[in-house]
Amino acid sequence: MSKNSSSAIGLLLLGVAGFGSCSYSPDSYSCFSAIDPAEGWAYGDSFVYMPEIQDSLCNGRLSLLVRHTNDYPFANLWVEVKSQQPDSNGLKIVTDTFCITLADIYGNWQGRGSGATIERLDTLYADFPLISGAPLRLRHVMRPERVEGIETVGFIFEPNSLK
Repeated sequence: MSKNSSSAIGLLLLGVAGFGSCSYSPDSYSCFSAIDPAEGWAYGDSFVYMPEIQDSLCNGRLSLLVRHTNDYPFANLWVEVKSQQPDSNGLKIVTDTFCITLADIYGNWQGRGSGATIERLDTLYADFPLISGAPLRLRHVMRPERVEGIETVGFIFEPNSLK
């Protein structure tokens, strides 16, 4: 066996071992909506996501992912999240407003990426009760009727680790 082929086999085994150490939770959830950055995101346009997870209820971290262009004219993005959450009487509708910081005070974009697209992931709730099949609604609550420069928005839910 040549030195190059044994190196390749070693890398392959290392990769397989790496995949084996990753675990997928059936209660993880992510959903995204594409927006034409030139057309913009209209104030009245809500995105509705219907999470499907294995458990009927799972607590975990709910984050918002925002991808935007360099043409986004603001340093932040105000959003409203409407969800259903357990209550002693069943379910209640909860509406929260969040300010997602996209640029620092000097105008430097926060997040990852360079060039045309910047991606910002921000935790909204550290311990969110995600209910399978209950809608998650997302809309912007910025002053302009239409916000340009946003390419993608969506949620990432990661269940709390088992103890």
